[in-house]
Amino acid sequence: MAKKTKKKKSDLLYIMNPNCGWCKKADPVVEELVKEGYKITSLNVTDQFEGKRAAEVKSKYELQCGTPLFLDAETGNSVCGFRPKDVLEKWANGEEIPKPEPTQAPPARPMPKKIRFEYVWIDGKNNLRSKVRNDIIPITEPGRENPKSVNQQIFENTPEWGFDGSSTYQATTDNSDLLLKPVRIYPNVTDASHIDNNQVLSWIVLCEVYNTDGTPHETNSRYKLREFVDSNPKSNDMFVSFEQEFVFWNDKHNVPAGWEGNVMNPEERGEPNSSGEYYCGIGGNNGTFRSLLDGHIKACTSAGIFINGYNAEVEKSQWEYQTRPTPSLKAADDLWASRYILGRVAETRNLDISYDPKPYDENRNGSGCHINFST
Repeated sequence: MAKKTKKKKSDLLYIMNPNCGWCKKADPVVEELVKEGYKITSLNVTDQFEGKRAAEVKSKYELQCGTPLFLDAETGNSVCGFRPKDVLEKWANGEEIPKPEPTQAPPARPMPKKIRFEYVWIDGKNNLRSKVRNDIIPITEPGRENPKSVNQQIFENTPEWGFDGSSTYQATTDNSDLLLKPVRIYPNVTDASHIDNNQVLSWIVLCEVYNTDGTPHETNSRYKLREFVDSNPKSNDMFVSFEQEFVFWNDKHNVPAGWEGNVMNPEERGEPNSSGEYYCGIGGNNGTFRSLLDGHIKACTSAGIFINGYNAEVEKSQWEYQTRPTPSLKAADDLWASRYILGRVAETRNLDISYDPKPYDENRNGSGCHINFST
């Protein structure tokens, strides 16, 4: 039997994490080697090995496994990674150490998450409706074994739901059941109570409406657009954007918000005398409810709906926002989702949104939705 040759005293780089269980097992062996005269330099990775500091170390030394990790400074080779005790002792005794295989992380286990879904659909009068449900969804951290993003996992696990169509102008009372099929989801980051460790647990679920026999409901105009898009591969080259005008509305008094004045006397309602001062105006009188617009734009941007800009319009309490040019189906979805978010923002001030082309009298400017189309 060949006699082992004690390894000469050389440098050893010890990459460790004080919170790592294997590092704690390696510590006594490292201390013994130091006592024997080996020069060991410890590199403390204070965060988890997937943290920024650890990633820098990992990249610098071309490492493929986590802590603890040992590099022979003389050869530049890895000595060992996990289960270091036996390998370190072999290294100290001069035995040849085979190059370690990259350490594979254990399979990621799905973690059940409570998700808040807010289902949104268009009713029989082209108004938006919504209802909320909570579900437990298994979420796996994206990685090599599961390349799907958290968003994709949530969408694939978003269940279909139903509603009473007789209450939404879409069915009769004797056959009122209709189905909601999710078609796109948007993170609802404005719902701060449902954000956990920067992971959004509240989602807006845009839905198509179907009959119980699986056929699209007659009010489901999105289905027709989707059929066209699916049958025309070049349709994704068609970009659409919208310029959406609207009015903040006081439904209680049936007047635009800010026009109330003496609601008992129409002649003293505070109706503006001139439209000229409000377009792109500023100030408390001319830029009425600007803070609501700011909140709306931020919520849309966080939901992945890019808003190019907004401005005060010709009438008091009238505004416009512009969406970014986007392929037609997503552009339409984003428009409806942005309208929904706008309605929810207005709720915070007990206001409604009017898209009526002529919400005032015929002699005043109205609202429209301008469509920009580009191939």
